[in-house]
Amino acid sequence: MPSDATLLERKQMSSATMLAKVEDAVRRGARNAAPAYTLILGAGASFGVVPTAKEMLGCPDVKTKKIHDKCIPLWLSSQGDSKDVFLTDDARMACVVEFWRFFKEANSSNSQVDQIALDSAGLPTQEYVSAAYQAIFNTSCVGGVDTPERHRAYMREVTMATQAGSIPLNATHFYLASLLSLQRRIGESGPNGQLLYKGQREFARTIFTTNFDPLLQTSLQLFQLLYYMTDRPEFLSADALQTDEHPAIHLFYAHGSVHRPFLANTEAQIEQLKLQNSRDLAAYLGTHGVIVLGYSGWDDCLLDALNQTKTFSNNLYWLVRGKESITPKVSKFLEEHSNSYWVNISDGGHFMASLHGRLCPGVPNTEMLYNPIRPLICQLNCVSLSNVGKSEPDRKGTLLLSGVGEAPVEVDSLRLQVIKRLEGLQRSFTGENGIEKFDELWRQAELSFANESWDIAANAYKTLAHDENFADPERKTCAQFRWAVCLSEAGKESDSLEAYTALIESGGTSTAYKAKALVNRGIIFGSFGIQEAEVADYNEVIDMEGVSDDQIASALYNRAIHFAASGQSDIAMEDYQSIMELPAAPSEYILLAIYNRGVLREEAGDLDRALESYTDLIVRAPPAELYTKALTSRGNIYKRFDRLDDAIGDFSQVIDMTDSRDVDIALSKFNRGICYNLKGDFNSAVRDLSSCIQSKSLPRHKVTDAYLGLGVAFQGLGKRKEAAQQYVKVIESTDAMGHERDMANQALVGLQVN
Repeated sequence: MPSDATLLERKQMSSATMLAKVEDAVRRGARNAAPAYTLILGAGASFGVVPTAKEMLGCPDVKTKKIHDKCIPLWLSSQGDSKDVFLTDDARMACVVEFWRFFKEANSSNSQVDQIALDSAGLPTQEYVSAAYQAIFNTSCVGGVDTPERHRAYMREVTMATQAGSIPLNATHFYLASLLSLQRRIGESGPNGQLLYKGQREFARTIFTTNFDPLLQTSLQLFQLLYYMTDRPEFLSADALQTDEHPAIHLFYAHGSVHRPFLANTEAQIEQLKLQNSRDLAAYLGTHGVIVLGYSGWDDCLLDALNQTKTFSNNLYWLVRGKESITPKVSKFLEEHSNSYWVNISDGGHFMASLHGRLCPGVPNTEMLYNPIRPLICQLNCVSLSNVGKSEPDRKGTLLLSGVGEAPVEVDSLRLQVIKRLEGLQRSFTGENGIEKFDELWRQAELSFANESWDIAANAYKTLAHDENFADPERKTCAQFRWAVCLSEAGKESDSLEAYTALIESGGTSTAYKAKALVNRGIIFGSFGIQEAEVADYNEVIDMEGVSDDQIASALYNRAIHFAASGQSDIAMEDYQSIMELPAAPSEYILLAIYNRGVLREEAGDLDRALESYTDLIVRAPPAELYTKALTSRGNIYKRFDRLDDAIGDFSQVIDMTDSRDVDIALSKFNRGICYNLKGDFNSAVRDLSSCIQSKSLPRHKVTDAYLGLGVAFQGLGKRKEAAQQYVKVIESTDAMGHERDMANQALVGLQVN
């Protein structure tokens, strides 16, 4: 039997393949056919706009130590008699800690609350975020968001209220709404001559969401789309999903919305909806393709409906941010459904922008950004004001056609004048003549580049770089450089190499662009294994007159990577040191140099100085990924120095960070569990090692080590049977190394002897 990991690997589909299949599904359908897909959006689709569950609980960001402005403890305090405003970080933290102290005490007889573990600061630990979130919304608890009225008021506040009075949107909602608006304009062409929408049938018309927020509504309003909502899931009618013939977009709020009194957050409420609605939902989902985004697979009506569905008309694609984020429930679903696949994406907004660019090549970055005036003209053309009487000439605020004293006109004439003026402005966006044409093409290229729509951007930049009528030398050079970048990002390295070479050898190329092109060409030479040419390009940049520090830093960094990979660590160390000595080196290169220098020192056995490097980096608070690496590396050195409390502190920071990847959390739990074993704290070791194994996020080569560690922990607790079970798992594992089986066999023999 293949392992779970092998089965899951077989169900992976690349983003490029998925986009091609989606395009094929909408292009081959008949115009009167039902929409090809339906979408399921979870909390991840609202990321960056609505606080996460952990942020709602008041847990501060591990790096910044900041508490979210809209966390529940602060919000509840602001609802009290004192109306306190917490201006200082200490006051905010004190409020949150006091909330959890009171909440635990007031609900001590409630088993759900009693199980929630608090950390040394008095806040819920990472393992109990889900339980704490459900408890704080439980109507049987005291002191939380414990009534439907309070629950609704908080969710409205957190999802709707802003200083400007408007609701912010993220890229996921913006591009999705644009795609849903353009899918109706089959056959129309955009300003670049390409189709506004490639499909013969619509992409989607029904969206399911587990969120309560009004972001979908707001985004559809931005693009003037008619929609209606099913947001009373507790009263779902039998025909609620017979909607494919309806022209409006259908928003299905599977757990309720902020507009209604019922919001399902607790296990009991979610179970109620699952029993009531799953069957009807399954009947609909099976007749469409399904795209899942930002949904981790709750044990709710949607996951139950998906499990009841035997197959999906146009496949199911489950979008995830890394394999490690696939939960056991989702993994099981994927393995049991033949035409369901998981697709790795970097971000929901990037994916939706890529999908939009693929299906809407005429305006790959939305008509709102290319030509925002057209929708307003369409709106005004749909309005008739001919029955409105003439304005009174002596009424205050009368709007006249021309000068003072002219006769007032009918309001509809004013409407027509406004349309005419807007049509004049529209021409500046569509680029119908002369320089405006290139301005429009440049705007399309820049937006596509920013959205990582590499093929679309490459075509636009190529035209700008080679069109003799485009006479802007600075932008022409930039277009040549960006064209080369796009070719490389699209996987066309050979073509990119030629484009960089043409730019480097051109007599009119500025020093800045020549330096950039040399560094990028050097990287491509390196990928082709042409090492002498690679180093020669980096050297040329470092030795150039008038080149900026950021370009020198880029060349030094890439040269150091080359030397380190080829075993010349001393030279690499010198390059990293040179980066740090540059007066104006970008911080990103300085931070990377510090970390990589620590790695080289560690590999050379100089652990004391490696520790210095990692500590130096941690103090500088780098971006999350590098911060996690530094904490993990330092924690492992602390472990080797037998400074177990310090090591546990570093691994705990990674586990508690809101932006840690699941794989980093799993690895840190593994490392922390091993440290607990070494300390003799076997209960904590069992907790961590069991958790990291169950998460399915632990890399395969570490799983057998975790079983070994778990065996040691159970053995330390005197639980011989449980310990033996772990050792047997190692011996029977196809992933175990020879020395790991030997260790497990020896431990098993030791148990039997004793």
